[in-house]
Amino acid sequence: MGNLYFIKKGGYYYRHDDKGYTESIFEAEIYDDKTAAHYVNISQGELKAIKVVDAIKPIHFSACLRRINKMKKQFEPMFPQMGESDE
Repeated sequence: MGNLYFIKKGGYYYRHDDKGYTESIFEAEIYDDKTAAHYVNISQGELKAIKVVDAIKPIHFSACLRRINKMKKQFEPMFPQMGESDE
């Protein structure tokens, strides 16, 4: 699987479903390599493809992981297999 990208114009990201622009990466559309390259190539330098992994700040990632782990603990009594490893 290739990289995933946000498309950025100035200080704004392309919004999901081509509904304008947003400052929030959480409202931005995510594009595959080919689509991101297409947008950048036809934009005459106005657009930039930003890797999703580079755009998400570690603090946001950590907050998401904490929330997932909290939710997992809430559901484990109902679904014991959630605590099992796939390894």
